[in-house]
Amino acid sequence: MALPATQGYIHIYIGTFDQTIRFGDQPEPSVLGEPLIDFIYADLSLIRGRAHLTAESFLPVHPYFSYCDKRWQETLINALTSNDDSHTVDTLSIDQLADIQDRYRDLLSSLYNASNMLDEKQFASQLATSEWIGKMNCFNNVRLVPGSQGEACIDYFVSDFESALFLELTEVLRRRIRLKACKNCGRLFLPRRSNMDYCPRIYTKDGKSCADVGYSQTFAKNVKNDDLLQAYTRAYKAHYARMTKPRKKAANMTREAFEAWQHEARSRLDEARAGRLDADEFKNWLKL
Repeated sequence: MALPATQGYIHIYIGTFDQTIRFGDQPEPSVLGEPLIDFIYADLSLIRGRAHLTAESFLPVHPYFSYCDKRWQETLINALTSNDDSHTVDTLSIDQLADIQDRYRDLLSSLYNASNMLDEKQFASQLATSEWIGKMNCFNNVRLVPGSQGEACIDYFVSDFESALFLELTEVLRRRIRLKACKNCGRLFLPRRSNMDYCPRIYTKDGKSCADVGYSQTFAKNVKNDDLLQAYTRAYKAHYARMTKPRKKAANMTREAFEAWQHEARSRLDEARAGRLDADEFKNWLKL
């Protein structure tokens, strides 16, 4: 018997002892939280009104659409790519998908504070007042099963896309997975290291990521707003040129002399910023 159109069953395997998630027969697991984060920033215009898209075309949106029950998949994809809002079946439309995207993006943005740690009090407040969080009920069946590599997994059996999304959200919150806001584009991402400040998303037309350009852009902004740093940067470039580009009519520097100057200049910059060294005295010293 065919499944009703409102059902989009899928098994979701979440690592019992690691932070992995795999949707259906997805070949390789994802890092728990990444599919959710990718979805809230996905460009839905890539699928709106486009016919003849395959299941693989939906991978940038969310793995669910590529690996859910095949008896549901064709109906789901046709509804999402259609410009016709008068569907004869009760299925998920592209506008509903956009609403879900906005709701989860707003929620996550509000839950991670300036220190990039989960704001538990904010979540408790949202839980008490939300019109949708407390009403979600997404498990049809739960089992403990071995994974594809022999690891232990929790097998959640859910019936539709938002249940799959909500399941991942609850696991991200329950495990207190750290999210950070990229200092370049402002979007949330999962840092691979605690000192990562920029996400790996493509940012420029020539294919550079936020991580590629972020540090240099942030430094440029800091220089522009800091006259002491501007003076230090100009002096640094001049002294560096004396070391790397020897000239006949100007005093050159050895690497050892340059490194000694840089160390002292950084120390004096910190002193000037802290008000322990007169700013004009620091700038005059840089010109020597």
